[in-house]
Amino acid sequence: MKKKFHLSYVSPQKVVITGAFIISMISMASCVDKDYDLSKDIDLTFKLGGDSISGPVGSTDTIYLSKILKVSDSPVLHTYNNVYYLEKDGSAENVNIKINQIKNNANIDLLSLNQTLIPKGTPIYPMEISEDLSGISSINNYMSLELDGVPDEVTSISEVSLANTVATISLKLSDVSGMVKLTKLNNVTLQFPNFIESPDLDSNHRLTLNGNVVNGTVTKNINISGINLGKQVAITNGKLSSDGYKVDLSGGITVASTSTGTLQNDVVLNFSINFSSSTVTEATGVFNPNISVTVDPVQLDNIPSWLQGGNVTMDIYNPEIKMEVDNSINIPIIVKNATITGANSVTIPDLHFDAAKSTVNYITRQGTLDFDPSPITANAYYSVKVPNMNDVIKTIPKEIGISMPNVTADLEAHSIALGKTYPMDMKYQVLIPFTFGNSLNISYNDTIKNLHKSLKDIDGTNATVTGTVYSDIPLGLTLSMTPVDSEGNDLSQYLNIDITKNIAAGGGNTTSVTSTPVTITITEKQAGTIKNKLDALLLNVGAASSDATNGKTLCSNQFMIMKNIRIKVAGGITVDCNKKDNN
Repeated sequence: MKKKFHLSYVSPQKVVITGAFIISMISMASCVDKDYDLSKDIDLTFKLGGDSISGPVGSTDTIYLSKILKVSDSPVLHTYNNVYYLEKDGSAENVNIKINQIKNNANIDLLSLNQTLIPKGTPIYPMEISEDLSGISSINNYMSLELDGVPDEVTSISEVSLANTVATISLKLSDVSGMVKLTKLNNVTLQFPNFIESPDLDSNHRLTLNGNVVNGTVTKNINISGINLGKQVAITNGKLSSDGYKVDLSGGITVASTSTGTLQNDVVLNFSINFSSSTVTEATGVFNPNISVTVDPVQLDNIPSWLQGGNVTMDIYNPEIKMEVDNSINIPIIVKNATITGANSVTIPDLHFDAAKSTVNYITRQGTLDFDPSPITANAYYSVKVPNMNDVIKTIPKEIGISMPNVTADLEAHSIALGKTYPMDMKYQVLIPFTFGNSLNISYNDTIKNLHKSLKDIDGTNATVTGTVYSDIPLGLTLSMTPVDSEGNDLSQYLNIDITKNIAAGGGNTTSVTSTPVTITITEKQAGTIKNKLDALLLNVGAASSDATNGKTLCSNQFMIMKNIRIKVAGGITVDCNKKDNN
């Protein structure tokens, strides 16, 4: 008959350091010679060890955190370069920024100048006369500009672009007698106001005309591309008004007569500029559109159980939120005093979404992003420090939400196309790397089950396990055990379990391993409890950071191992060799 022996301990799940609880230690090569059957006449039940039996056991396997904290346990738990972290993605509802079109055409008043060249009563005979136009100006007839139907989101305008706008210039003589006609232009220069922009004018906003005149009338069309007022002009009741722009004429003209007589009327030079209807396509100004942003909260479900519970306090050294925004409008968007809400609420002082760019805001406790498993490529990056950000996850909430009640456009001058809707796409990522501050407290519960299968041959009144735990895990551990029977009833009134409660934190790497002597003692208060009632041990492991481990990171390649394990069982082990098939 062979009698197997085995070692029963907390399996390498979570925290094996609770030890190796030895149930039986003896292996017998043979109890009864197979040629004889004495079981009918002799009782072959006997006890080994007398009052106690003890001996060395050895060591546990090296237990890595990857076997304890399994990323498969939760869809939000991950590792990157061995670092544990929680991650959940979120987004905002569709954000559309609308800048309406200016409803009415730009209205540039037509300009008309009338200058008497030859007064009535002047004798006329066949001749040519050159007239100097210098000094002819719109002294009493200034050009003005008006834009009506400007939308509410436009605060002021300094410049607009116009589509399909033409200015028609007309120059002719008014002589009802028909005795004098315009025949030639001699460097006739028209000085436009500076607010008129046209590809047909020179850099000084001038148009110069020369040459013979056919039929006594000059007509010239020029394209008007835009209006530049040179300053911001406020919009009042949906209207922009600006006036006081002078137009000057210079150069000379030649007039001729083929008749003889006396002028019965003044010969008057008529000059006019007429502007066609126009459409404003773009504007440079200050815009204040209504911007409403609704951010969808992220649901933090399927969180590992050891991060939840009444005694859990999270202290993440640098929790992070990465917020990515694609802003299509050519205006920076500013967010003041947004709120992150979870276990508690904290305020983000400001966020920046650059004009017509993709922008990432790193919102962190420390003011810098020191952990980023999925970098984002963007045009601009901002770091926002929120020192109390850990308050959001001090206890893991069911969801984390972001509210933005104060979202505005930058109130500086910018150029944009009117009559369009500009989308702003937003998404964000809640990132919680397992680098802890000094106030972390988490808890894990596990069960060592089915002990009765291994305890049926034990007559012992107590068992003691000793050894040394070596750890580089940067968390101090606190251990406790509760004995229960097969129905889950607490056996603490019948059994006393004394366990080394505190395991020293490691430094987070193989060069900073700590050692802690460990003793686990199970003592009967009522005889037979170990053998007849004990079925499971409920294990509670508390893990806490400290000043010494502040800023240390929990990694999947950190480990624990228990060495120099020795077992002592008082009361001995009963071996029954009466059984014919005793394996």
